[in-house]
Amino acid sequence: MKDAAGTVVNLDKAGSVTVAAAPPVISGVTVNKTSATVGDTLTWTASASGGSGILQYCFYVFKNGSVVERGSYGTAKTYSYQAAAAGTYTVRVYVKDSSGTTVSLDNAGRVTVSAAPPVISGVTVNKTSADVGDTITWTAAASGGSGTLQYCFYVFKDGSVTERGSYGTTTTYSYQPTAAGTYTVRVYVKDTSGSTVTMDQAGSVKVSNITYTSGNYTYELDGSGNATIVRFTGTNSSVSIPSSLDGHPVTGIGSTAFSGCNRLVNLTLPSTITTIADGAFRDCPTQDFSVSGGNSFCAVGGVLYSKDKSTLIRYPIKKAGDSFTVPDSVTEIKEYAFYSCSIESITIGCTSNVLSIAENAFASCTKLHDVYVRANSLEILTVSEGNSYLNNAEWHYN
Repeated sequence: MKDAAGTVVNLDKAGSVTVAAAPPVISGVTVNKTSATVGDTLTWTASASGGSGILQYCFYVFKNGSVVERGSYGTAKTYSYQAAAAGTYTVRVYVKDSSGTTVSLDNAGRVTVSAAPPVISGVTVNKTSADVGDTITWTAAASGGSGTLQYCFYVFKDGSVTERGSYGTTTTYSYQPTAAGTYTVRVYVKDTSGSTVTMDQAGSVKVSNITYTSGNYTYELDGSGNATIVRFTGTNSSVSIPSSLDGHPVTGIGSTAFSGCNRLVNLTLPSTITTIADGAFRDCPTQDFSVSGGNSFCAVGGVLYSKDKSTLIRYPIKKAGDSFTVPDSVTEIKEYAFYSCSIESITIGCTSNVLSIAENAFASCTKLHDVYVRANSLEILTVSEGNSYLNNAEWHYN
């Protein structure tokens, strides 16, 4: 400063002001997912600027408003946490600069964590083979989910539902089969949130009818006390099946019941027989079938048919002759009907113009080379699998 005379004076370093760096500013917090399940890893990332020097970050993790984990300061902007329980998770982020100035952002990065769905680890069963009337018990093993798990069992027989259980906390289910077949279960498991998981076709059990033995015959009984022959062990060349076994009417012949009877030539069926399973006589070297009356089956020329001759059931393997003409009345040729026969040619046709040939009806017919179809016949012909010798023969149409 100077006056009018020019005299100058001065004052140095007057009005000193200290200017500090602006405090840090947290602009936001992001999270890698907003919904998760228990066991997932949650990662929060903070964005901040300002302050002096290098910024440091500290994260507190909250579950439903309460602190579950406290981090420590470091230069990393991210923080990861593995949720151990269901709930709503947030973080509080602290940011400080080198001067110690600290700012925070609360209730940031909200994540809803749900309980992991239940997991069925397996189903065990007390037996893998059983007889009709035995008690089968399945046990399911499951874990996870929220709250108390509940279980529901559906019982299947040969792929169809035979019994439906209801939900309960017991992990086991018992069932008494009333018929032979293959039994499995479908298990449903749900937690208190309603989350449900299933396991299908579990705990397979093969259930057989109880068998009885009378001489060379092994048989089963149905609910009415009727016998079905399931195995014949005799070595006779001629056999007349009895009409009863141990006082039980013989009404059925089971699949492969006479299979492997390599000395059996002549077989007579009683009038009581009402059912014959496919393949009942598959490997028998028979020359002749006969039927003692009855309303279900008949035999013509040694060939076994249904009573009305609409179904051809079995052509004898050792029947004399190298050719055969299927009667006009036949609309169905059963499985294994001509199995391993030595015929070289066959003539087919029916009055209904419809003929169905079952699987393996002509299996192992190695000598078959000609198929003759009568004129105006067989507008519809169904040939199932397993009949390659029939299909590969030369077909002739009159």
